[in-house]
Amino acid sequence: MWSQTTSKKRLIALPLLAILLANAAFAGTAVAEPRIWMSSASLERDATLVGEPVGVQVQLHNRGDGGVIGIDVLANGSDVASERIHVESDSDRKAVINVSFDEPGTYRIKANDKTAGTLTVTRLRVASVTERDDGQTAIVRAGGVAAGESMTANLPAQDGQPFALQRVTMTGPGSSFNRSVATYAPADGASFSVPSGQGASLVGAVEMDAISGVNTTSLRVAVDRDALNEHGLESNGVTVYRKTGDSFTPLTTEQAATTEDAIVYEASTDGGNQFVLGALTPEFAVRSADVDTEDASDGQRVVLKATVANEGQVAGDYEAEMRVDGVTVDRQNVTLQPGESKTVELDHVVTSKGEYDVGLGAERVSSVILTSDAISGSDQSDSSDTTADDTESTDGGLLDAEPSLPSLPAIGDVGTLEVGIGAGIVLLGGGLLLFVRR
Repeated sequence: MWSQTTSKKRLIALPLLAILLANAAFAGTAVAEPRIWMSSASLERDATLVGEPVGVQVQLHNRGDGGVIGIDVLANGSDVASERIHVESDSDRKAVINVSFDEPGTYRIKANDKTAGTLTVTRLRVASVTERDDGQTAIVRAGGVAAGESMTANLPAQDGQPFALQRVTMTGPGSSFNRSVATYAPADGASFSVPSGQGASLVGAVEMDAISGVNTTSLRVAVDRDALNEHGLESNGVTVYRKTGDSFTPLTTEQAATTEDAIVYEASTDGGNQFVLGALTPEFAVRSADVDTEDASDGQRVVLKATVANEGQVAGDYEAEMRVDGVTVDRQNVTLQPGESKTVELDHVVTSKGEYDVGLGAERVSSVILTSDAISGSDQSDSSDTTADDTESTDGGLLDAEPSLPSLPAIGDVGTLEVGIGAGIVLLGGGLLLFVRR
C-alpha cells in the first residue's frame, strides 16, 4: 500500500539521482579533455653547417583525449621556430622541429621551457673520420660559403701514426660541398705516383678530392721525430711538395711548433690536391760531353760542351764546373725542370805546353796535349821537329803505332789535321796541339 512516507522518500530520491547523473556526466566530460605535456627536448646533433637544418626533438605525452600542443623553439632567447603538434589520446610521441641558421655561431636551444642543448654552427666541419692502418680519411663538409671565403678544417689526431694532417685551410666555391681528405704513411700508399729512388726521402702524403672552385691554401702537418730519423731527415730539412703534372713543386714550409715527440710543419700553397712531405732532390745526368779546341789570341782555347738532364721529379740548379788538371777554371749554373735537358759550354785558354786532363766536375772527359808553347812572342820550335815518337798518349804511354803525318801547312798557319790514329793535331803558330779523345 502506498503511504505518504513512501511518497516523500521517492520525492527525495529523484533529485538525488538527477544530481548523481549530472556529476557522472561532468566527470566523463573532464576525463575526455586532452591533457598534453612535454617531458624533454634534445638536439639531433650538436654541430651543423650554415643553412643546414638540424632537428630539435621533443618528447610529448597525452593522458586525455586527442589534442594539440604548441612548441616554440628559441635560440639564445629568440624565437626561431614554432609548431603546433597533435598528440593522440592516451599516447606518447616524439616530434622533430627543424631549425637552421644563416650565420655561424654558438646557439643555446630551448623548446618551450625545456633545454635542448648547445648547437655550434660553422661554414665547414669534419663530418666523419675513417681510420686505416696507413692513415685516415676524413669527410669535410661546407655550407653557406661565399666564393673565395677562407675556411679551416681541424682534423682529429690519430694515435700511433708517424705522420698526421692537423688542419687544412681552403677557399670555397660559393656553394656547399663535401670533400674527402686522406693521409698516407708511408707515402707510396697514396693513389697517385710519388717520387722514389735516391733523390726521394718521403715521410707521408696527403690527397684531397679535386672540386671546382675549392682551392687549398695551407696545410699543417705533424711528423714524429722517430720517422724523421728513420728517413735520414733533419728537422730543418723537411719540405711539403705539391704535385703539379708529373713533377713536384716545393712549397714554403716552416716549423710551426715542436714537442718532445713531434715537429709540426705549416706550408702555404696556391691550390693543389696532392702533396708529399719529406725531402726531394733533382737527379742530374750528363748525357754527353765533348772537348774541342779553337784559336785564342794568347794560346789555344779548350771548349767543353756537355748536355745535362734532370731525371728527377723536382726542379733544381745544376752547377757545371770545367776542371783542368783538377782545378776549376770555369763554371756555369743552369736551372733544370724535371725531364728537361740543356747544353752548357765552358772554356779555358791553354798557354803552356804539356798534357791537360779536362773534366766536368769530378768526371774526366778527355785530355789535350800541347807540344810547344803557344804564348805570343815566345821562342817557338819548328813544328817539323815534332814527331810521333816523342808524343805521349793520354794514358801516359807511347802511342802504339807511329802515325803517318800529312804534310803540314807553313809556319804561321793554324788548322786541325787528322792523323791515322784518330788524334787531331793543331798547329799553334810554331807549336803543335795534339788532342786525343777517350
